Parts: sequence; C-alpha cells; structure tokens
Amino acid sequence: MVNPQLLEYMQKAKQAGQTDDQTRTVLYKNGWSEQEISENFQAAGFSAQSSGAVPLTKPAPETAKPSIKTEPMATYSFPDRKRGRLAGLLVSIIIILVLFSAIGAGLALYSHFWDPLWNPFRPSPESVILKAWNNLNSIKSENFNSEFSLINSNGSFKVNAKANGGVDNSDVNNKLALIQGSLTANVKDSAGSQHNLSLAGEIRLLSKTLYFKLDDVNLGGLEGLLLMFGLDLNDFKGQWIKIDTEKTLEQYSNTIPVQQAELEKNYQEALNKIVKILLDKKVYDINQFPDNQGSEEKEYHYSVSLNRKKLIDASPEIFNVLKDYFSKSTAGQLFQPDFTLENFQKSINDMLDKIGDMSADLFIGEKDNFFHKIQVSEKLDISKFNAADSGVVEFNYKIEQSGINKPVQVLAPTDYKNLEDIIGPLVKAQQTRTDMSQIGFIAQSVFSANKSYYSLCKNGLLNGYLNTYGQELINLNNDIIKQGAKKPVCFSSIKNYCVSTQLQDGSWLCIGQNGILGKVKCVSAQTNCQ
Repeated sequence: MVNPQLLEYMQKAKQAGQTDDQTRTVLYKNGWSEQEISENFQAAGFSAQSSGAVPLTKPAPETAKPSIKTEPMATYSFPDRKRGRLAGLLVSIIIILVLFSAIGAGLALYSHFWDPLWNPFRPSPESVILKAWNNLNSIKSENFNSEFSLINSNGSFKVNAKANGGVDNSDVNNKLALIQGSLTANVKDSAGSQHNLSLAGEIRLLSKTLYFKLDDVNLGGLEGLLLMFGLDLNDFKGQWIKIDTEKTLEQYSNTIPVQQAELEKNYQEALNKIVKILLDKKVYDINQFPDNQGSEEKEYHYSVSLNRKKLIDASPEIFNVLKDYFSKSTAGQLFQPDFTLENFQKSINDMLDKIGDMSADLFIGEKDNFFHKIQVSEKLDISKFNAADSGVVEFNYKIEQSGINKPVQVLAPTDYKNLEDIIGPLVKAQQTRTDMSQIGFIAQSVFSANKSYYSLCKNGLLNGYLNTYGQELINLNNDIIKQGAKKPVCFSSIKNYCVSTQLQDGSWLCIGQNGILGKVKCVSAQTNCQ
C-alpha cells in the first residue's frame, strides 16, 4: 500500500544523495516490510530491486550539473513504523478509557450514587410524589414526630401542640400504638385578661385495650365548670386509666343512627374521587430543591403549591362530586339555592385570596419512596379575615415519619385503674347531685304554696305523703339509694330546711333553703348547708 509520507521521505533521501540500499536499510530498521518498501519504491519511480536502483524513466542527456546541497538525513523525521503502532495503541487506550468513564458516569447517574439535579436518569418530581402517595396504603407501621403552632403577632393567642410515638397496624387483631402529646395555649380575652391552658399525657393501645394518663391538666379556670357535673380531672392526673375499647364501641354503636356507616362510606368515596381529580388535573406546581440527607437515607426535596387556574378549571368536576355527596348525606333533600358552581368557584378564589397559594415541603426517601417529612409554614394577614382585627398569624406544621414498616413495641402499664371504677362513682354521684337539686326545687315549690317548708319532711325523712309532690319525693329517695348513697335525712321548719345523704365514699351531700348544694351532714332545719 502506497504511503504518502514514505514517498516523500524516499524523494528527499534521493535528493540528499542517499542510495536506495541505504534507504532500504533505514526503512527495514524502522519496521517497514519488504513488500511495503517495494510498493512505495515503484510508486516513487525507483527500481524495486535491492541494489543498483536507478530511475525507471529515460535518463536525460548529460549536461553540466550544478552543485547539489545535501542536508543531513539526521535532521529529517522519516516515518517510524513502530512509532505509528505505539500511537495507535495509545489512541485505542484513550478511547477505551473515555468509554469506561462515560459508562461509569452513566451507572453512577442511573444508580443515583451521583445524582445532580440535571441527571437524565433522575425520576421526574411528579412521578416520585405520586408513587409516595400510592405507597401510603402500604404503610403498616411507623414512628412519627409532629409539631403544630399558631401564633398571633399581636399577642392575643399562642397555641403549641406536639405529639410523637409509634403505630403498628400490621396485625389487624393486635393493633399497637404509643402516643405522647402536649398542648399549651395562651389566650388574651377582650378585657385583656390572660388565660393559660395546658394538657399533657400519654396513650397506649394494645389490641382492644386502651390506656391513657394525664400528666398535666390546667384548664385555665374551666375546672369549676366540670366540677358542676361532678368531674374532677385531678382524679385522673398521674394515673393510668384502662378502657375496654371493644365494650365502649359496642355501647357507642348502640347510640348512633343505623345510617352512620353509610354516611361514612359516602364520605370516603367522595374524598377519593376529589383526590383523583386533583391528581389527574395536576392542580399544583412543583419546585425541586437539592437533595436532603435525612436520618435514614437521602431524600428528594420538593415544594408543592396549589395552582389557582388549574384548580378553578377542575372545580366543575369537584363541584359535581360534592353535590352528589351532599344529596346523599341529606337523604335526598334539595340543595340551598346559593350552592351553585359560580358561588363554589367564588369561595375558592376568596379562600386563596385570604390564605395565599399555600405550599408544602415534601421530603421523600430516594430508596423506599415513602414520605419522610411534610412541612407547612405560612403567615396569614388577619385583616383579610376580619377587617376589625390586625396582625399576622404564623402557622407552622411538621410531621416526620421513620422506621416505616418496622415493628413497634408497646408495653401495657402495670399499675392502672379501670375507667368504670372511676367514672362509675362519678356518674352515680352526678345523678345523686341531680336528685338532690330536684328536692331543692320541690322544697321551693312547697314554700311558694304554703309560705312554709314544714311539710317537706316527716319523721326525719322526705314526706312521701304530700298530695302534690309525695310520689315524686319517694321516687327521688329511691333513686338516691339506687346510686349507692344512703337514705336522705330531712329536717324542716317554717323558714328553713336541710336535706342530706351520705355518698359511697363516706362524704356528705346536702341542700338547704339557699338552693345550693353543700358537703355537710344535716342535723336540724337550721344546719347551714355549704
């Protein structure tokens, strides 16, 4: 095969006075074969023989030859066969290295070992979020930590709530849950008075048995209202209370309408339809942020916000779902005239004008595709809700999930009281208080009719012989005994009366002419019941 570089070298070697044999020797030493040398010699017009090589063209007549300046062959770079082969090898190695680098980078991108935002193998934000949403149904157990706060900048209220624990529903016959929570609220009324409320406790669920304990109870003065009904929350404070949920639910199920199950079914169906519409219509905008290193693995970080235009476009379908649900929930009754698509769309716009296009930060595990954290933080202008008010309400909510589909351990407390043992006496005591108050009402009626309390009592007991109220007094007497209290004692005079009974716990309950319940034993009509 003719080589242009080799031909050029032969021509310059000839001009420099180098013989063909010398040229051949040099080329042999540099790795050129006999065939390659002969082919290029012929192409150059020289003899292909190894000696006495002369030009094949007819020699020109001899004339006076000018002197020829020769240049040293050492200064001329002639083709090196070995060097060419080495260069080819180097090129091949470089190409292989480039290919391996490209493949390695591709594998790193594909496996997310190296995962820049522009990674062509990186899944789309929408596909990641939808997969995490669908994976919610596959969560059987998890640990969680949640926080909620609502703070008004003008100091009129501040609410903080926290909850953490674990839930395990992997065994439907042995559901487990452990939840610790606290709530604090500071509220200033219109008169400027400050009210501080706090509540903290723990709940444990093992199968069908629920335990709860109140560690902190401060209702900011509302305890008095509960005491009127015989309920003292201090009886629960620091004490584990056991509840048989199956028995409680059976009692509850007997009190709810038969249609309740159907209403709940309709609600769930409507909710699922609305969620599907929101997803199908993509009524949201997604922003992608750099990945986050979570406590368990790397997480995708997105911000999702409502898209008002897309939501309005999807509102007719949502309206039809709501219309169908409300028609079922109201047993076929007609809708209010103002429940129209136009008003529904107006209410959506009004709501978004007030709260803005709220957004949520989502943190989704890159390997397990579960929601690991959801966070919402917004500031709302109160004047948009009520022109007479001012200030900014800061709303924050965060929930973190971990240990998804891993076992959750919950232990039952060893020291507890049954709810019936606490509530039962309280219920009976409250019924007794109601009966005693009714006796006080009858006493006032007797006094109004006779201008005297004297006929209310007979021989130290309630007078069951009264023409108007006798039988009612007998019934109240029997009901008080039924609740576990002792037979009421009764003392009366023209201007005074006092009726008392001893409760199961040994304390006394009384009522006198002032109509106020007290805690003393009556020994005469003049006994001050207080």
